[in-house]
Amino acid sequence: MKSGKNSKLKTQYLKFFCLLFCLVSFSSGYGQRERGWKSDWKGDCSEVKILEPGLDVTGVAVFKNRLFLDAKKDNIKLWITSGFRSYSLQTSLYNNYVLKDGKEKADTYSARPGHSEHQTGLAMDLNIVDSSFEGTKEAIWIADNCYKYGFIIRYPKGKEEITGYKYEPWHVRYLGKELSEKVYKSGKTLEEYLNITSKYSE
Repeated sequence: MKSGKNSKLKTQYLKFFCLLFCLVSFSSGYGQRERGWKSDWKGDCSEVKILEPGLDVTGVAVFKNRLFLDAKKDNIKLWITSGFRSYSLQTSLYNNYVLKDGKEKADTYSARPGHSEHQTGLAMDLNIVDSSFEGTKEAIWIADNCYKYGFIIRYPKGKEEITGYKYEPWHVRYLGKELSEKVYKSGKTLEEYLNITSKYSE
């Protein structure tokens, strides 16, 4: 009996420390590696760790407590359709797209495993994730205003050859307010602004 109780206690401690590790990882800003990033959110992030696991806590807090509420004042309803994705989930999604459309076409709208921005926790897909979202009042509001809150439209129209992806008006990337404003006002993609390439090596 004693050994059984000890085993149960060890399991409970293990679960507790695993949860603690996850919360510390999220609050430390998993994936914040781009140059120029800095936090501009000073509010309470305690709830977003549970509501949006895996997403950068600063970005999702800004979305929920600023961008979302300001959009609502303009009668614009926004929600997060897709946030953090694990490597295994991205592998499954990408492989299914390859089977459906072939690798060349799949690469224009889905990232290969290990290359998805969703794995960093800094990217979000909003509302409707298909071409029908383009031109809606919500898409227009996001394009015109998201930079004010630290986000950019990551794959803008007419920049497909540079980003490698088709236009995605629903896909936003958190950079922090200072950098997002600079990128937006430059009229450049993130690749152009940082002088980097997102093309695969093969």
